[in-house]
Amino acid sequence: MATRKPYSRLTKVLVGMLVVVFSILLAGGWLIFKNEAPRPAQIVDQQGNVLISKKDFGQRPSRL
Repeated sequence: MATRKPYSRLTKVLVGMLVVVFSILLAGGWLIFKNEAPRPAQIVDQQGNVLISKKDFGQRPSRL
C-alpha cells in the first residue's frame, strides 16, 4: 500500500480553485479593457484652439 501525503487532496483543490479564480479575474479585466470608452483625438475650446491632443493624454504634469 502506498503512503499518501495528508494534505494531497486539499492541495489539489486549492490549486484548482486558484486557477479558476484568477482565470475569472483575468477574463473580467480583459472585458473591461475591451469595453473602455473611446478617447477623442483632441479637445478644443470654443474658438478652435487645441487644449489637449491624444498624444498628451498619457502624460502627467511635472511636479515642482
